[in-house]
Amino acid sequence: MNMKQVESKRSTMYEDEKEMLFNNLKWLTTKEAANYLRKSEAGFRAFIHRYDVPKQYLGAELRFRREDLDKLLSVSPTKKERTE
Repeated sequence: MNMKQVESKRSTMYEDEKEMLFNNLKWLTTKEAANYLRKSEAGFRAFIHRYDVPKQYLGAELRFRREDLDKLLSVSPTKKERTE
């Protein structure tokens, strides 16, 4: 195995570990929550202010429970439903 292959394998292992860690998180930062919902961070912040998104402060930082975000996804109206 050459160095390029070793680095590629290391990178893949790191990404897998990162994904496993992310999947086990119960509380997410604003950035992580935005990524989880596939929104930009700015879009997620607007979403927080527009809707009653459950949140918790940890010092000055906001945290969001993955379970609460999943509930939001299951009840969120689609774009078509919002315009009707």
